[in-house]
Amino acid sequence: VLAILVAVNLLVSALPETYTQPDLSGSGLYDLSEQTETLIGGLEQDVTVYWIVQAGQEDSVLENLLAKYESLSDRLTVEKKNPDVYPTFAAQYTDGTVENNSLVVVSGEKSRYIGYTELYPAEVDYSTYSYSYSFDGEGLITSAIAYVVSDDLPQLYVLEGHGEAE
Repeated sequence: VLAILVAVNLLVSALPETYTQPDLSGSGLYDLSEQTETLIGGLEQDVTVYWIVQAGQEDSVLENLLAKYESLSDRLTVEKKNPDVYPTFAAQYTDGTVENNSLVVVSGEKSRYIGYTELYPAEVDYSTYSYSYSFDGEGLITSAIAYVVSDDLPQLYVLEGHGEAE
């Protein structure tokens, strides 16, 4: 009986987190959309998500979400980079101040930086002067992955010299 329990435990631990850790949050915080699953499942290039976080200060919501992403494809890996150990790592991807629990999505020569405050956008209620926060992790991460693996990037053309205002 003990051997059977150990074998079952090993089999269950080998399953992806999408099967072993169902989303029990009321808002579907950890569920990934079908579009995200299709994009990640169809990756043809390797994508690395660098999670810039100090040891012991990991955001649990972000940690669970990144584990779901990583379980969808062998081509997507998540690596933690401690800014105390690698203080200049993020400088090659952004010029701004790097917040704890920020992300850098990289594939080949392309990269996209996602700041922690972008993951939790704040909305102001001016009648009560209070803030409410939401979580947009999936939208930002999926968008960044789509950007770094896409060869077809939009172009913007600016026409001038026809009397338009500055």
